[in-house]
Amino acid sequence: FNINDFKLPNLNDLDISMDNDLISVFFNENISSYMIPEKRSISYFLIDKNNYKNQFTPTSVKIEEYYNNNKNLFIENEKRDFIQFNFKNNEEALKFKSDIALFKNEEIIKYANDNKIFFNEFVKVTKDEVLDDLSKAIFNLQKNQISEVVKTQLANHLVIVKNIYPEVQKTFNQSKDEITNTLLQVELDSFISDLKNKINQETLDGLSINEIALNNSLSIEEIKNAERQYNSIEDDFVKNQIISKAFASNKDFVSDIVDVDDDRSFVINVDNIESEKPNELSQVFELVSKDWINELKVKSIKEKVDEIIKNSKSLEEIAIFVGGVISNEDIKLDNNTFPTSMKNNVFLDAKNEISLSIDKKDIYISEVKNITFPNEDINQQTVSMLSELRGNFGAEIIKSKSISTNDSLIQALISQY
Repeated sequence: FNINDFKLPNLNDLDISMDNDLISVFFNENISSYMIPEKRSISYFLIDKNNYKNQFTPTSVKIEEYYNNNKNLFIENEKRDFIQFNFKNNEEALKFKSDIALFKNEEIIKYANDNKIFFNEFVKVTKDEVLDDLSKAIFNLQKNQISEVVKTQLANHLVIVKNIYPEVQKTFNQSKDEITNTLLQVELDSFISDLKNKINQETLDGLSINEIALNNSLSIEEIKNAERQYNSIEDDFVKNQIISKAFASNKDFVSDIVDVDDDRSFVINVDNIESEKPNELSQVFELVSKDWINELKVKSIKEKVDEIIKNSKSLEEIAIFVGGVISNEDIKLDNNTFPTSMKNNVFLDAKNEISLSIDKKDIYISEVKNITFPNEDINQQTVSMLSELRGNFGAEIIKSKSISTNDSLIQALISQY
């Protein structure tokens, strides 16, 4: 039950006013809970690569010139559609090849399905997307030709090529966007690198953040009275990073450049620091008085629970006192429904033992009614090895193929195991 739902028996007799010394003592003893947090005012400028795109977007003439001078970079590699049949041993593969020698592709697929032969079909795969041994076979076949048996770390394979898409030179229009992005990124990266180097040097030379911003045509922004807390500015990741950096920096100190991501960086200066200080009681009296009453409630509950435990040991009597409802629960240590403090008490208690647990404003009073232990034997050797086998196969693929691979192709090879 929640502490706010418990009615303190003598609540109407309490003096809940600024004149109550007990409230003043409680406030002073818990002063750390009633502090005005430290606040910092920050100046900063943001370096955003996207703000410079218009300056460095290449002209049509430059794009066309780059295309004409680098046509070899804009070739679309040969691609092939193929069917890949997978076998556990060489004998099975040879028998299948013999059985389908006179079949057409459609007949081969029907035969494979009827005989539960595992196969995959792949569309428009390049040479670099296939394991080396398979690639050599696939890209040396003619259309509708079946390969010899190819052995890899994973299985024995037969391959039939269905379609061949020859290597083609991309047109200028097909390559234009790619060239534009390439040239733009090269120019932007170079400019941002030079800009950062210049800012770093000016920082070392002792220039102020305003002077650095002015020299580099950057705009100074401000955050006033920021507090040290996560997500203090909702949905603004950059400003939260700035605040975090500010609370790790000294006053009147221009920071190093901090990279937020590939496109954005910032530099800050802490302009002012208001140190943490306690509130006056009058400013937080409503909160303090509620906390004081809650402390009295907890004390009253603890005293009553202790009294009942010594006498009747009745959970029902406790429930009547606190106005709570008794529920029966089966609890395991990995159960996330209840707080850790309550679970720890339950698993330390003996049968019929009553405990009180407090988690913030929630209070749990528990009595252990029964204790059970798992009685089944867990045989670790019966656990499926599928994931481990797949991982090992995947590792072999990575070791033998340094180039990027077609994920669906590799997964299909692995999945049969």
